[in-house]
Amino acid sequence: MDIEAKYAAQMNQLRSGNARENFELAHSKEEVKRLKDELGKLKATIAELNAELSKTRSERDSYMAQLSELQLELDRERTENARRLDELNMQIEALMASLRELMDCKMSLELEISCYKKLLEGEENRTGLRQLVEQTIGTRGSGAASLADMIQQSSMSSSTGRLTIQRQAKGPCTIRSVEQSGSNIVIENTSSGARAKSQNLDGWSIEKEVNGKVTFKVALPDFELEPKGAFTIWAKGAKAVKSDKSEMIADFFSFGTGNGVFTLRDQTGQEKAQLTMRFVEQS
Repeated sequence: MDIEAKYAAQMNQLRSGNARENFELAHSKEEVKRLKDELGKLKATIAELNAELSKTRSERDSYMAQLSELQLELDRERTENARRLDELNMQIEALMASLRELMDCKMSLELEISCYKKLLEGEENRTGLRQLVEQTIGTRGSGAASLADMIQQSSMSSSTGRLTIQRQAKGPCTIRSVEQSGSNIVIENTSSGARAKSQNLDGWSIEKEVNGKVTFKVALPDFELEPKGAFTIWAKGAKAVKSDKSEMIADFFSFGTGNGVFTLRDQTGQEKAQLTMRFVEQS
């Protein structure tokens, strides 16, 4: 009796274990199916994302190509604009030079007209008229210079005088001459013999002072002034184009006439030579 009861209990236990296992198996199958469904969905999502990624990469490559093309176009535009700007600057400089020349010519003509009017009106004080002409340093044309010479000769007819020139130099370079008409200035290297040496004029300058005021200053070019050699600075009213490398054309119509102190300075501003012109009138 005990054996049968024990056997029945074991059979019941086996049956309940099988039922539980069957339930767990069914649950596992459902879980596997669910996971397979989710995996399928994930694969579909991944495929969609890969497609979007590929599309995005394609758009990125297209944008990069457009950006590169725009960058090249921008560089071309910058180059073209820089070229046009340089051309415009050159045109502006040329126009400004022409304008300055026209203004100089205008002032020269106004001066000539004023002087001729005074002559026609019978101006008696020709010395004062000559001084009026001389005050227009750097703005006269050749006609005004000729008129100044005419007035000077006219005034000399009623009075006599003498022109004194004093030179001094602190080295071999000196101011050899200054044309009285204001057309040119000549610098000379007076060194000779065994100690003779050339002098480069780069950074040097020459200026004129009248009554304590500097009326003009000319920067000299990069030129090697040999011993016994000379360098000529022309006023543009006297010469338009230089004929030799030992010449230059200054941006002044004239260096003026009459009294004045001409000073040659080196690249540090130190005085190297000086020429003083003084006309002493005597009644």
